[in-house]
Amino acid sequence: MLEAAESVGIPHALAIAFWGLGIAQTLAGEWETAIEACDRSLAMMREKVVIRDFEASTLATLASAHLGRGDVMRAQALAGEAAALARNQGTLLFLCAANLLRARALVARDGARATGDVEAILAEAERLVARTGARLHLPDIHLARAELARLAGDEAASRRELSEAHRLFIEMGATLRAEQVARELAA
Repeated sequence: MLEAAESVGIPHALAIAFWGLGIAQTLAGEWETAIEACDRSLAMMREKVVIRDFEASTLATLASAHLGRGDVMRAQALAGEAAALARNQGTLLFLCAANLLRARALVARDGARATGDVEAILAEAERLVARTGARLHLPDIHLARAELARLAGDEAASRRELSEAHRLFIEMGATLRAEQVARELAA
């Protein structure tokens, strides 16, 4: 896709292609490449004023890449920016994703001390899932709660949340993610 977009040189296509590359590289754990791709996508969106509706999602992906490489403060700032932009634009699916990243960054920064703030963010994410029907975010909500419970020393609650995330991943056909969660449950 990127090669095709570069060959035609259309800013919309290039911004989307770099956005997609950023997502793929984040999923692959290739943090630096993901950051570079997202930065290029954002630059095109902002300079050429194209596909601005995807800016919040790109910021959320960029936050995820920074979190993956261990830059919690940068991830938190980008996730907050993504959430504010998504809220202003009314892009509720992207707001849900940004909120999940805000929660992950808070947990990474503050651990169990962030429980109140994280639960409030996750509650908003659940309301957005109910409003939009974007059930693909439900397993990640349970994973965030599992991590909070683990950090608080509540292994039973952590296992319940992991089990529910596992069930949801299986239900939606996300077998690789289900296998990852199954390994956590077995550990």
